[in-house]
Amino acid sequence: MEGNAYNQIAPGVRILVRGEDFLVNKKEQNHDYTCIISCQGLSELVKGKHFKFDTTIDKDITVLEPDNTLLEADTETGYQKTKLFIETILRNASFTSKKIEISHKSAISGSNFQFTPTLKALNLPRPRILIADAVGLGKTVEAGIFMAELIKRGQGQRILVIALKSILAQFQQELWNRFAIPLVRLDSEGISKIKAELPENKNPFDYYDKMIISIDTLKNNAKFKHYLEKSRWDIIAIDEVHTVANVDSLRGSLAQFLATRCQAMVLTSATPHNGKKESFANIITMLEPTAIPRNGDYSKVNVEPYYVRRFKNDIMEASIQDKFQDREIITLNPKLSEDEIAFLKFQQNLKIDSFQRKEDKKRKKDLLFSIGLFKSFMSSPRACLKSINNRIEKVIASPAEDDLKENNLSILEEAKALVGKVINSKQDSKYLILKEHLIKKGWKGRRSDDRIIIFSERIETMIYLAESLSQDFDIEKDVDIDKKKVIKLFDGTMSDVEQQELVEDFGKEDSD
Repeated sequence: MEGNAYNQIAPGVRILVRGEDFLVNKKEQNHDYTCIISCQGLSELVKGKHFKFDTTIDKDITVLEPDNTLLEADTETGYQKTKLFIETILRNASFTSKKIEISHKSAISGSNFQFTPTLKALNLPRPRILIADAVGLGKTVEAGIFMAELIKRGQGQRILVIALKSILAQFQQELWNRFAIPLVRLDSEGISKIKAELPENKNPFDYYDKMIISIDTLKNNAKFKHYLEKSRWDIIAIDEVHTVANVDSLRGSLAQFLATRCQAMVLTSATPHNGKKESFANIITMLEPTAIPRNGDYSKVNVEPYYVRRFKNDIMEASIQDKFQDREIITLNPKLSEDEIAFLKFQQNLKIDSFQRKEDKKRKKDLLFSIGLFKSFMSSPRACLKSINNRIEKVIASPAEDDLKENNLSILEEAKALVGKVINSKQDSKYLILKEHLIKKGWKGRRSDDRIIIFSERIETMIYLAESLSQDFDIEKDVDIDKKKVIKLFDGTMSDVEQQELVEDFGKEDSD
């Protein structure tokens, strides 16, 4: 474009520059027929951003004129393309209704109770709701209904879903299969790929309109905060919101910040209340900052507009009740060995001695030390031994002058000896009864056997279980835990990609 050709550019005109579409807002003419063009991005990469182009530098500017639009005749039988176009326009028309408009047509066998959270949210000044239904009532489906209805109303162009690393794919598939909401999964690798494609100064969170990402992926990278501060979404959904209730944690502070970057919000959790009113207040404050004080001085009436809470017994529909299977709970009661009893007596004496302390600070520290020993021993003797060894190393490295029990090497060595006796005698009663139960079930670690998930509080306990089960059931000879195939360890130190691969592998019929 040369000379007077720049006269074609005027405010309101669409132009093509550097392969992207822009809307011209202002043009400043220079004396040499060049000009400075102020415009707003329209295409995906530059959408919502403002730019200035100097035509002395950007000479390849094309004005997108309506006259150049190519009209294509609909030669399909029965004008199918035209009908499809009209249907698309109608489907994308926004509603302002307070009723369910679209989600009852989704791939769900919708029940009335699942529409309640969305209907409740639509009656608020800003559609924000906490879905606190019990496990099995379909909180993901209810969140999908919420998003689908807002998309229908033209309020869901940009969506951010926050979920735990291990269920990103499950949440993504559920929303796509049932509601055709295309969330792009951004694990740590996905973000790296986007950043590699984008210029350094571009925001990766503006690249896609709808995305799902782990809260841990976001919290662990300080640079993401810079990008998040410049992004806004129409809807933010946070799954398992009880994990971000502590505002003093990295997760909690990030969630509180994200709550300010959107108009609509849906939070889900089967366990939203940990017994502390302050923690629940933090969740409600994310939905509506002015609803209640954070100090816990509020009642049910204050928070009732912002959440729904139902249990399986509250749902009277027969079709729903039939889907719930009664959980069979089998309690295994191990008989403690003499060595275990000896250690627990030692631990309880430490606990009793702590109450005899006159100084509150020392009493509290001694009490916590004794409780810590108990918790680690209840996980496994191996976990307890690791905790004791770590403490001994720390005391030797930097001896303390105070007389706290946690700094007393003789007490620590005695505890170590007592735990060592349990380990050496192989009288871990919890493991022995677990082993006996597996034998009764006929479990031998074969591909056709039941797949079993064992939860533990300590990583050291997981390693101990993997080694013991491999040896006692003659499953795997490889001593390297990471190379085992039949028994796998799963913990929070794994990356989001590793966690997802392991979850998917666990569900495959041909997996080891």
